[in-house]
Amino acid sequence: MVTARAYPCGAMDRSRARLLVAGGFNNKELNSVEIFDVKTERWLKAPAMPTARTKSGGAIVGDYFAVVSFRFILFDIKA
Repeated sequence: MVTARAYPCGAMDRSRARLLVAGGFNNKELNSVEIFDVKTERWLKAPAMPTARTKSGGAIVGDYFAVVSFRFILFDIKA
């Protein structure tokens, strides 16, 4: 992972062989999103969330990475 973080959320996108990790805490709440590509074994940066989140939940819903906490956000993961 590029950014050290505690309490992030994550979800495995099996169809694309990618692990998505979002938010968390590193001296402040984070809005960053990172993707681990299982095939290349490399971490990639993804567009940041509009709002920082910690202790949230994540799930793959179709072509979206849903991050759920007190607010609900969908990210298009087709790219």
